[in-house]
Amino acid sequence: MNLQDVLEQVVAPGLNFIAAATASSTMSTSVQESISLESRLMEVRAGGRIFQLAQPIEISARWESGAWSYESSALSILAFGDTPQAASRSFQDDFAAMWDVVGQSPSDLLTPQANRVKTVLQRLVKSAEPE
Repeated sequence: MNLQDVLEQVVAPGLNFIAAATASSTMSTSVQESISLESRLMEVRAGGRIFQLAQPIEISARWESGAWSYESSALSILAFGDTPQAASRSFQDDFAAMWDVVGQSPSDLLTPQANRVKTVLQRLVKSAEPE
């Protein structure tokens, strides 16, 4: 798969991402291609729910060595997949789990870092409705 093929996958319909791509190829003993994207996730669909967001989630997406990673440092989520769609599904599943485990837990049971994530989650999520 070359760099153009990967870019075409990123803009596939249905990802719910708005992406501005910067691509680079680096040379070493072999040719390695990588893509870095700064994207915004507009809604989350996971666990049989649709999470309506007050604002988009800023995502750092990266393709390197044939794998995709989607990361939100503010939410402490790092998800992986073989395709952009798989990484997106993994990210959204992790978001739903983070909402259930951290976002709904009493603050006194959470670490300071988990409480920071809880605050971000509670500001982001307007509603979580069944699909």
